[in-house]
Amino acid sequence: MTGCMQRPAPNAIVSKQARLQCLQQMQNWHAEGRVAIQDATQYQTASFRWQQRDQQYEVYLYSPFSTQSVTIIGDATSRRVVAANGVPDSELALDEHLPLTQLGYWAKGIPTPNSTPTALKYDSHNQLQQLQQDGWQIEYQKYQACDPVSLPEKLTLSDGTAKVKLFIKHLRRE
Repeated sequence: MTGCMQRPAPNAIVSKQARLQCLQQMQNWHAEGRVAIQDATQYQTASFRWQQRDQQYEVYLYSPFSTQSVTIIGDATSRRVVAANGVPDSELALDEHLPLTQLGYWAKGIPTPNSTPTALKYDSHNQLQQLQQDGWQIEYQKYQACDPVSLPEKLTLSDGTAKVKLFIKHLRRE
């Protein structure tokens, strides 16, 4: 239906409350991009496709240069690996470093509704720039113009043991 459109006028600033309400109403969406995950022992990169339908998500992580892929399905209470093609069992821990339930909200640029953030920082356009929640520090480096509000394009998450960089190439409402 509606995806990223033309950049809104630079002086069109949406209030924090209106922005939050708009993004909370965005329950069904699809995103594509790249993810890089680094912990003390390894560095992994993958491309991803994310399908969100209300509280349920399906994340497909794959390497564009090999046949390795992982599909993870979950919701607020559980998640499971449903397919792992060519991925060694030792690398299936990839999903352990991705807070997928929370990431569905953070990828839209809003805190998760089931816990209180310990810190929030906004820019002059009321876009979230920094967020601390559920033991994670999230920094938003870049937003992409969408209609009616901008959406994150580049963000970094860190929990002290792992660092996750997310590059969202396309995010569209469905």
